[in-house]
Amino acid sequence: MQRTDPIAEVRFYDLDTQDPHEKLKLVCRLVAKAYEISQSTIVWTPSTKITEQLNELLWDYPVNRFIPHIVGKEPPDHKNLVRISSEQPNDSHYLLINLTNQKVGIGGKYERIFEIVLPSEFEESKERFSHYDELGCMPRRFPITRKFVQ
Repeated sequence: MQRTDPIAEVRFYDLDTQDPHEKLKLVCRLVAKAYEISQSTIVWTPSTKITEQLNELLWDYPVNRFIPHIVGKEPPDHKNLVRISSEQPNDSHYLLINLTNQKVGIGGKYERIFEIVLPSEFEESKERFSHYDELGCMPRRFPITRKFVQ
C-alpha cells in the first residue's frame, strides 16, 4: 500500500544539560523562529505546570521579545499564533514541539515535529525516534549545547 500522507520532518534536539529551564528556553527560541516566518505552532507539554512555566517564559524570552501565544486546547484565532497545551493536539499545525514522552501520530497534521531531550530522557526518546523512523520520517538528532540556548 502506497503512503499518501505527507511525511513530517522530525528533529530531536539533545541538550547537554539536565536543567529543565534550559529546555524551556530552547523551546522559546524555536517558537520565536517559527513565529518569525508566520507558521502556526503548538507546544505539547506533559503537565499544566510546564504549560504555565512556558507561558510565563514566552513573555520575556527571547530577551526583549514577546511571542503572542495562547494557553489551552482551543485552536488559535489566526493561523500563525502559538498555542501551549498539556492536552494532546488534534488539529493541524506547521510545527509541533513535543515535550511529552508520548508518540505523535502524524497523519499529515504537521510539517515539522521537534522533540527536546534532556540527557536523562535520552533512553526513553529512542522509542519515539524508532516510531518516527517506522513511519518513514527519517528523524535526525542534533546535539545542542547550553551556549546555543543562551
